[in-house]
Amino acid sequence: MQYNLNSDEEIDAPLAVNIAELTLKPEKHSVLTLAPHFRLLRLLHYKQQDGDLASIDALLGCGVVLPKLEQRDCFGIEQLKQVSDCLFHCINWFREVINGFVTQKNRKLRYKVIQRLDNLIELEKLLVECLDSIPEHKLPTSYFDVLSQTVHKNVAPMQQDNIKAPKRPKKKLKTKEFVEDSTVAPTTSTARVSKTTKDEQRFSFREMDTDLVLLIKYPLSTEDVTSSDQTCLNINQLNFILKDFVRKLTLVTKGRDLGLSHLTDVSPLRLITDCVPLLSNLNKHLGVIDKRLGESVDEDDLKQMQITFGSILECLYLIFSWSGFQHSKRLDLLREILKAFRQSDDNPPLNSVNHLILELTNRLADFVDRCSSLSQAVSLIKTMEALNAITPSPAIQSKIAKTAGHLLNKQWDVSNSVNVDALVKSYLCSANIKTICGMVGTIQEQAPGLTNKTDSLDMLRSVNKSNFYVLYRNLWESLHDRVKTEIQALTNAQHLTLWRTTAVTMQGLMTVAKAQETKLNLVCFLKKSIAILKIFLSHGVPILEIELKSHPDQTRV
Repeated sequence: MQYNLNSDEEIDAPLAVNIAELTLKPEKHSVLTLAPHFRLLRLLHYKQQDGDLASIDALLGCGVVLPKLEQRDCFGIEQLKQVSDCLFHCINWFREVINGFVTQKNRKLRYKVIQRLDNLIELEKLLVECLDSIPEHKLPTSYFDVLSQTVHKNVAPMQQDNIKAPKRPKKKLKTKEFVEDSTVAPTTSTARVSKTTKDEQRFSFREMDTDLVLLIKYPLSTEDVTSSDQTCLNINQLNFILKDFVRKLTLVTKGRDLGLSHLTDVSPLRLITDCVPLLSNLNKHLGVIDKRLGESVDEDDLKQMQITFGSILECLYLIFSWSGFQHSKRLDLLREILKAFRQSDDNPPLNSVNHLILELTNRLADFVDRCSSLSQAVSLIKTMEALNAITPSPAIQSKIAKTAGHLLNKQWDVSNSVNVDALVKSYLCSANIKTICGMVGTIQEQAPGLTNKTDSLDMLRSVNKSNFYVLYRNLWESLHDRVKTEIQALTNAQHLTLWRTTAVTMQGLMTVAKAQETKLNLVCFLKKSIAILKIFLSHGVPILEIELKSHPDQTRV
């Protein structure tokens, strides 16, 4: 028996769930019914006992019967498959008991829930290690509806004579899963098969209830061992909770299908409103992580804290980017959320949403040095942009551009073109034609130095030879947009200045295209220069004709 949390004083006789027998001898009882039966049992007790589950609390701490996991290195392939299936079903059991008891207020039960969460994290890690040795192994299902769907899918191809039909969706599915895994969630494995397997297993477990986020209220312990006198979270537990919370926020606020079908009945307003009392605790965790990242910490702890920081940024972005905050009737809710993320209670009280947004934006801008990856940098900027979208402000827009510039000036280990594109757009969002002209002049001097793929610009170290086309394209797009905007309300003399500056900028961009002569740069040069010339013909030439008569010398220059 393993993972027993019940003491001899708490129970009359040892209690354990024989996961191994239920998994390896399915002819007696289906292990697939174990977690659903407990879910039904605890829901009935919850209703009958007004939320008190004391009568069945022994199930939270009862041990499980599993193969000897410490001997897994000696197992053969078939034995590893059996061990993996046992681990999978045990993980689902632990997930369901955590779901059942996470709302309980008894101190001992709260502590056991945290211990079970530790057990769950450990087992998921062990399962990943086992699957690395058997990457082709297909894990069991977790839900009856998935099982029925699988049966229908397996029957359909057998009724067709054309054997090519099932190959198409399979190939497409692998590609989609690989892309989603590389853009949504980080992974330590570089093998394509391993990435696909991890992505599949991540979505095949029984889903955690939304009540899991209640555990955020517990303080974060920076020590490896937590005291039983006070319920605390370690960094791994917090990361597990935040990762799950991010997935739920993503599904509810963005309408993405992450396999959480039971959340389709949960509205964004309900989820965000229910989380408001916990956001002050999330803010405390952010403060602790910010402080610890500024200190000398162990490399493993540093990595986990960086993950925590990135998850908190994602939570902030998903909350503030919810479209419901565009309505004035959500103003009070927005105010409460903004107050929860105030840096200190000693700050003077603020009730104005505009001032609260500005304060939070300034605080986020100070996290530039805490971003350890390009994806975190994008999350930081996107959060600031989401705040600005609620109450647009030139001051915040300027702060976003300045912060994006600082982030682009950092050298990242992995330079993803999509993320660089997002930062460059934010960097150029408030630049006028004169500013763009100055940037192009500097880039014109530095672009010839990009000879190798790893070479980067001195002014923007995130921009290297491989992703330079991203910056080049955005410069043209910004120039085109500013020309269309700035010509609307100018005097004739100002028109001359604008077109003179635009001509110098276009000439500089042409020089840059010659220095970095690629197909993408040349296509962008031709497309955007023609678009600007069309604006010049329709708006610039008539002004030049008028000015040529009254100020011929200035116009010729």
